[in-house]
Order: sequence, then C-alpha cells, then structure tokens
Amino acid sequence: MSLELRLTTTPLNAEYVPGVHTRLTTNFGNLAKDPLGRGERIAATLATMDRRFHELMGASGDPERYGLALDIVTIGVRFTDGVTDSDWFPMTETLRCRIHDRRQDRWLAGPTGGNYSSYVRDHDFNVVLPRIRAGTATPEEMASFGQLHGLLFRLQFQRHHPAGVLHEPLIIAISASSGRSYRRSRIVHPVLGHAYLPERGESPTSRYFAQMGLEVSYFMPPGNRAPLAFYHEPGDLTGRDQPYLAALVAIMDTFERIYRPEIYCARTPAAALFRPDLANTEYDAPPAIYDRVERDTTLGPQQAALVRDAFLHPNAAALRQLMADHAHLLHGLTTGVAHAAR
Repeated sequence: MSLELRLTTTPLNAEYVPGVHTRLTTNFGNLAKDPLGRGERIAATLATMDRRFHELMGASGDPERYGLALDIVTIGVRFTDGVTDSDWFPMTETLRCRIHDRRQDRWLAGPTGGNYSSYVRDHDFNVVLPRIRAGTATPEEMASFGQLHGLLFRLQFQRHHPAGVLHEPLIIAISASSGRSYRRSRIVHPVLGHAYLPERGESPTSRYFAQMGLEVSYFMPPGNRAPLAFYHEPGDLTGRDQPYLAALVAIMDTFERIYRPEIYCARTPAAALFRPDLANTEYDAPPAIYDRVERDTTLGPQQAALVRDAFLHPNAAALRQLMADHAHLLHGLTTGVAHAAR
C-alpha cells in the first residue's frame, strides 16, 4: 500500500461554510459553525486581523494599504495498492495567508500554519493521553504516543516523501500553556516583541510538537496582552521578514482573543513574570464567542471517534507499515510520555 496526498484550498471569507469533515473545534470552523450571523462574524474577524496587521506594520495612518487574504489548506490522505483505494480522509487543515500591498499593487508571501488542525491529534489527546494519565494505557500506547501524528505531519512535505504536497516549512502559533509561568528575557525582536522563557521544562504540548520536528519560542508582540507560543523548525522564525511575521501575529492574536479572551483580551498586559490565568475576569469583550465547554465535552470526543472509525481502524495495517518504512524520521525523537502523564 502506498500513501497518496492531495491539497485543496478554500477561501476563508464571509461566504465560507464549513465542510462536512471540518474540525469544528478549529477556530475558523467554530467561528462559522452557526449559520446565524456567520458572514458578519467572519467579516468582523478578518477586519480585526487587517487592523492589527496595519498596526504591526506601522501603517495605521494608511488603513487601506494592505489586505490579508486567507485560504484554508486541506490535505487529504488515502492508501492505494493500485487496485483498491481507501477513502480520502481530511488529515490536516491550516491557514495560508497572502498579503496584498494595494499601494504598490503586489502580493507578498504570508505565513502558512495558522490554526493548524489535525484529527489524529484529537484521538491522541482525547483517547490516548487520558489513558496514559490514568495508568491504563498499553505499553505500545505509552511508547508510541505522538509518533504517528509526527510522522504524518512530516510526510506532508515533499522533502520527506515523494507524495508530499507542502514545500515550505509551517510556523504554527498558539496560546501559551495555562498553568505554567514565563519570564520575560532581555531579547526583543522588532516585530515579535519581547521573548519569554518558560520557568520550568517543556510542556506536554511542546513535547508533542517535537515529534513533528518543531521547537517552540515565546514572544509578546507590541500591542499584545500576552505572549504567543510559536512552533517552528529550528532557526526558522526570527529571520522571517516583517510582513510575514506581522501577518502571523495579526491572525493568531485575533483568534486567541476569541479562543482565550481571559488571557489575550486581559485589561492588564503580561508582566515580566507571566502566568496565564483562565480564571481572570478582568478582560475586554472578545471579537466573537468560542464555546470551550462544547469543544471539550462534545466536539473533541466526536472528532476523536471520527478519526478512529474513518481512518485509524480501516488503515491500521497500512499505518503500521508506513511507520516501519519511515522509522528513520522517528529515530532519536523522545515521546515525553512519562512527563505528559504527570
């Protein structure tokens, strides 16, 4: 059985409607889940991103100069032996941004990786990780936690697999992990702002992303209320140009204001020693409402069941063979299960 991948794109605009297999816990999917007021919510969110981008570019006095164009990039996967093909499954979705400089009538390359979305991760975090923490996981689950997801992530890139459909590295920005402390360093980047360092070790999320070949950096950009966590290939962050980084921050700061307003809409910006607090009640109204309870109690488990029934179980033999064939990509990576289980 051989791996096949395909890439499709869908504009994220006021006309966007989530597909039948869209992960509704993903920020853009959740934003568009309810048809009532969908177009207005999306348009308002995109307008917030544009304003934030102009601020970071120092172009607030020319608010019509730039426009961010977002596409949802969906990567489907299936296995084939030339006779029998498995069903296509939407393995991952992420946002790709292009920047229109209207004054010079040219398009600039923006980031790919915003709101990176993976069904296999849903299964890992909703099914496997709870068993690990409860001490009921099998030895195989303990040893291999995160490896399949990390391998599938890498095989999306042409440099790792002939079927790969991605050519440039992704940079994924998410919220800083709550329950941990971060200390501001003396490093200041002109776009990303103040660097922060975690007070102790890696988080389970960082160890999981390490399986994907990514490391984490924490920065609090000018105008942000709290640092963001940037996951990137080693050395591939601070050297990016101003428009690229400004778009990355504008997109993800806007979404994190929706996803975690207690942190990213906080009325008091992060201090030199910062501990994200989801119990904070002193925050401004977010641009839109995200139902975290629904995500944790309903949507997350539903998505985990979908990937189990539609992808993991039907393709179990092919996935085992895939991991055996590409063991070199996993060599030397640590799963961090013992830490994640604490």
